[in-house]
Amino acid sequence: MPQLFVFQVDTPAAIVNIDAVKRNLTLLRTWRDTSPSSNKVRLRPHYKTHKCPELAELTLRKKPTPDDPDFPGGGAEGICVQTVDELESLVDSIVDGWGTMWTEDNHGVVDVFLTNNVVGEPPARREGEGQFWP
Repeated sequence: MPQLFVFQVDTPAAIVNIDAVKRNLTLLRTWRDTSPSSNKVRLRPHYKTHKCPELAELTLRKKPTPDDPDFPGGGAEGICVQTVDELESLVDSIVDGWGTMWTEDNHGVVDVFLTNNVVGEPPARREGEGQFWP
């Protein structure tokens, strides 16, 4: 991607300092790994803070990738979503084979937890597909 000046970026746009993100995820992973509790802390950050599949992938990554050998990832156990729309957005990005969330290690399974009750007709029936709901 070519380098752009801020005034050349169409808005709305998320401009992310990826080095700061990686630094924060490393701190989070270190805190988790050195937690004084008797049980390992299981991190499950909310997708709503960024709504970006690429950042979710960095958060969930458990080991370095060939494209990024110096960064092991945030090591989160899963991701929380607040709405069915967030769930569909995240799962669609995984199903489409985006990034490294879909790996041999996890067999394409990502732990996504919907934190709210679903009221009304389940989205799969609403859309006529059985993709997310039985």
